[in-house]
Amino acid sequence: MKNFLLSLALLLVAVACTNSPSIHLVSNGISQYSIIIPAKANDQENRAATLLQKYVKQVSGCELPIINDLKTGQKGIFIREKAGLQYDGYRISSTDDGSVTILGGKRKGCVYGVITILETYLDCHLYSPTFKVIPASKNLNLPLINLADSSVNNYRIVNYFSQAYQNDEDLMDWNRLFPHYIFASHSFNWLVPWETYFKTHPEYYALRDGKRLPTQLCLTNPEVLKIAIEKLRKEMAANPTQVYWSVAQNDYGNPCQCEKCLKIEKEEKSQSGPLIRFVNQVAKEFPDKMICTYAYNYTQSAPAITNPIDNVHITLCSIETDRSRPIATDTSKAAKQFVKDIADWGKICKHIATYDYTINYHHFISPHPNLFVLQPNIQLFVKNNVFDHYQQSDIAEGHEFVELRLQLISKLLWNPNIDVSATMDQFLKRFYGDAAPLIRKYIDELQKDMVISGDRLNIFGPPSIHQNTYLTAENLEKYSGYFDQAEAAVKSDTTLLHHVEVARLPLSYAILEIGKTNIVGPRGWWDNSGTVKSKKMDGILDNFYAVMTREKIGVMSEHKLTARAYYDMSRQTAGKVYVQHNYAFHKRVVPDPMPNSMNKYNHADLSLLTDGGIGDLNQSKPAWIGWETDQIELNLDLDTLVNASTIEMTTLWDTDARKILHPSLTECLVSAQKEKGFVPVGRIEIKGNQVNEKNIRTHIFKIPGNTKPFRYVKLKISGNKFMPAPYPTVGQKAQIYISEISVNK
Repeated sequence: MKNFLLSLALLLVAVACTNSPSIHLVSNGISQYSIIIPAKANDQENRAATLLQKYVKQVSGCELPIINDLKTGQKGIFIREKAGLQYDGYRISSTDDGSVTILGGKRKGCVYGVITILETYLDCHLYSPTFKVIPASKNLNLPLINLADSSVNNYRIVNYFSQAYQNDEDLMDWNRLFPHYIFASHSFNWLVPWETYFKTHPEYYALRDGKRLPTQLCLTNPEVLKIAIEKLRKEMAANPTQVYWSVAQNDYGNPCQCEKCLKIEKEEKSQSGPLIRFVNQVAKEFPDKMICTYAYNYTQSAPAITNPIDNVHITLCSIETDRSRPIATDTSKAAKQFVKDIADWGKICKHIATYDYTINYHHFISPHPNLFVLQPNIQLFVKNNVFDHYQQSDIAEGHEFVELRLQLISKLLWNPNIDVSATMDQFLKRFYGDAAPLIRKYIDELQKDMVISGDRLNIFGPPSIHQNTYLTAENLEKYSGYFDQAEAAVKSDTTLLHHVEVARLPLSYAILEIGKTNIVGPRGWWDNSGTVKSKKMDGILDNFYAVMTREKIGVMSEHKLTARAYYDMSRQTAGKVYVQHNYAFHKRVVPDPMPNSMNKYNHADLSLLTDGGIGDLNQSKPAWIGWETDQIELNLDLDTLVNASTIEMTTLWDTDARKILHPSLTECLVSAQKEKGFVPVGRIEIKGNQVNEKNIRTHIFKIPGNTKPFRYVKLKISGNKFMPAPYPTVGQKAQIYISEISVNK
């Protein structure tokens, strides 16, 4: 652990009380104080006492004894739980004789009272598992104290992607957070597994376009209700202390459209209608449990007639909203709908949580300027009677401003009305030292440039979709200058320098990823001729990987892309371009049909099909073009007649979190004329369900030697209309992704 030790002189200024009289907690390493807890202390009283003892000793070297009765001549810090105080709330008071009393509400009030003393008066700050500001002084003084505090919010949960963060109990308590998510999860398949029932009872599952699919349950089928209740009854018997249980939709969309389900939707004026009626029936069977479900995607809007009963808990998800603007003031359709929905749910639901998204799922280490919308969004939630919160932040080492993001979110969940700017500055000064003003300048400029550009943030998009808005070449150069200066400002302090280098990783990642969608040219990895590779880009990648390795940064996306895998993948992607002897380079491709709107997470720029580079497996697939159809025709005009040896097309297979299969059949035809005279030169077929396919496949068509010169290339592509078994997305529409087409001399 890197403990940031302050000098004695600075500490005395920071923690010595200027008020008179003051409490001399430790003098010259010796204390007259003991910590007094009840003889039958409960868990939180014991935890609070040991926490106070631990950090007073770390600061001063003096260990305060923990006792049950105060001895003659001793002074005491009394810690006990107090009935009547709000959950997690606390009251701290002192008397003229120097006694201190910490009263805590149920759960963790005593603990948070102790942390308030440690943080406010002893200047102890915990920011990550590896960076904890613990001053050193033999003299600790407190002022006479009389304060109380509590949070308007009940459950304050931030998710962690790192075991080091998850297992750091002190850090968790310092941030006043709960360690585990307890509300709704995608549980329909857990309740009624399609692997068990679909073959023999397809009627248990969603009817879509006249066909049963295991995407969701048919919520009006009485047998489905019976199976779900019996599953819960069995699980509850095995886990009798668990209160919260999930009955919630799968993460696949495509709800049931049978006659009965559609009738309820019409009555309720929302697709949440069948869900809430189903969940209410389940909840009636277990009145002593909390049955949790989602208001998510197609169930986001509240039903018009049926209210959730008292032991139903709703988790409302903000996934459809823009991440760069406060939801309450955003004029987009999605934001307006969410504002209406949260108000509607708040009126009819006794227990409601928000599931908010504060990071980029697919690109953890990427510029994501949303720090200044955290506060207005949390304020909106609270205003609408939401007091349970889950912030989907995927906290882990190396993620963009992870320590700052955790600090801001945790403090806002405790008090939504803090001064965000002041809180940020306090953190930056401690975490980055003399580089703090430059880091703040970068944060402010990034936010300003994004707002001015009019661009929007989503939770999946790669940095390349912002390359013409706030991540322009000019802006990236400006941001790089700030980090150059920041590194120079702390070059003599290894710890602070490392902090700055980690903060720079998202900027480097943006440069690298934008370079992949401009593989040839000034922002790319190769010069315009495709013959000279950029040493600068190679250097950025090498340094990126070196910092990631040094800091033991584990994963870069929700699908657990590792630093090593990213490095190798980037080396391979940038290692070769198809420019020389490629007649198709930068030639126009006309598709029929056009790519789908699912490409909102990348450019859907058809020039990527002949840009000279093959896409890699990074999330969001920014260098790939995708279609959700089973029939595609691509027409390529080479501008002149050519004699070629091969025609190549690269396709993708990704069934982990997507529904992407290679084409089942591709036919290649060529002609000297635009509209007629096409002759076949090759046919490639892939049979079966493609379970053992490679992620990236290059389809190579060898041109017969007797083929006449041609100008036009036609690729007729057939794919699977629906995902086959054994994929969990069986029955859903399949997709085809293509990266590069080359016509080789």
